[in-house]
Amino acid sequence: MRYDKPGYGDPCTWGPVTSHPNDPRTDFSDYETRLEKLAFAFGQRIRSRMAEDDETAIRVADQLIRYLTDIEVVGIIRDTARGKKESVFLAIRELIEEAIEGVAENLATEQLEHER
Repeated sequence: MRYDKPGYGDPCTWGPVTSHPNDPRTDFSDYETRLEKLAFAFGQRIRSRMAEDDETAIRVADQLIRYLTDIEVVGIIRDTARGKKESVFLAIRELIEEAIEGVAENLATEQLEHER
């Protein structure tokens, strides 16, 4: 056996870093940081466009409807029946914010996949 030449498992024989999930050199902290920053930027853009742009509002509505649970609807119905307008408003606002964050994260993920 020769110990003076690198073998297959030695890092010097590996190819360039391609950010593959199975590559031990892949640093996922960069990916997560970039994803968070992009999601924040997309979220700001969605919030500013939602009132005027129908396509953006429909995308948020689709996200909200797709992930709305029965228990959330029951809570809104009960608060409405009890006359708790503030609770209804807060619940709907929270659902819209969650939908915006979901759309923003989806857009950020698509952007990162496109960059690869």
